[in-house]
Amino acid sequence: MVGEVENSTQPPTNGNRGWAHWPRATAMAHAAPRCHARCKHSRKPCGNPAVKGRRVCRMHGGKGGGAWGERNGNYRHGRFTKEAKALWSRMRSERLRLAALLRALDESDGSEAGLEAKMRAAGLL
Repeated sequence: MVGEVENSTQPPTNGNRGWAHWPRATAMAHAAPRCHARCKHSRKPCGNPAVKGRRVCRMHGGKGGGAWGERNGNYRHGRFTKEAKALWSRMRSERLRLAALLRALDESDGSEAGLEAKMRAAGLL
């Protein structure tokens, strides 16, 4: 009949731009990994699909993030960059190693064998 609306629970399957694959698309959407964020109050998981390649959804920062380093507009100095932190860590470990070496030197009896034994005990050799 002309002008009559089809009264069906199924979406039309022919001629309507992509409706033909709606069961597959729905199954894929339900199988998508879920957001790992939790509600502060109830501690329940978010449940929205996570952004591709991220652990959280778009509402919890999945699309967020800025450029790293000087490309970021909020960059002030390089004091807390990954490279600076790695340098500090290396310097601290060398400083501790030197302090252990000096302690072993102070505690040794003066002979080369005694010093070597103390350094081995301290893990310096």
